[in-house]
Amino acid sequence: MPETPSPTEGVTSELSDTQVVSETTPDEILASIKADVQRIIATTAFEPNNQTRWQVTKSGISSYLQQRYRQGDLHGETSDQAYWVKVGLGATMTEQDVAEGRMIVELGVLLTAADVQPSGRAVGIKPSDYTTLTFTEGTGAD
Repeated sequence: MPETPSPTEGVTSELSDTQVVSETTPDEILASIKADVQRIIATTAFEPNNQTRWQVTKSGISSYLQQRYRQGDLHGETSDQAYWVKVGLGATMTEQDVAEGRMIVELGVLLTAADVQPSGRAVGIKPSDYTTLTFTEGTGAD
């Protein structure tokens, strides 16, 4: 006897024209983000530790997180609410970090929809709602 398809089989829950609801658990999403961001950071590992490297790294991570947002893995009415990325002198690093060849990247992602209405509109997001990750690359001088 053939299996009866689920009533929701093949149905994607849409939040907007550019974002869908993910069925992946927050822990799975976070593990994937960690691994992928580490790979993005590694692509600039042999570059001088300067503004150009930081911008390339930030841009790569931001593009990646924008894709995750559009897939529905990150929540918020806009991508600016769904994630943030920081890297650079004065933002995440001291002059000593730079001199010692360390690049420090911080990012925050909104993984849960606790404060997101069914329409996708985020309400009352607080800094504590974000899962914050810090990545440190390099320990030797350039």
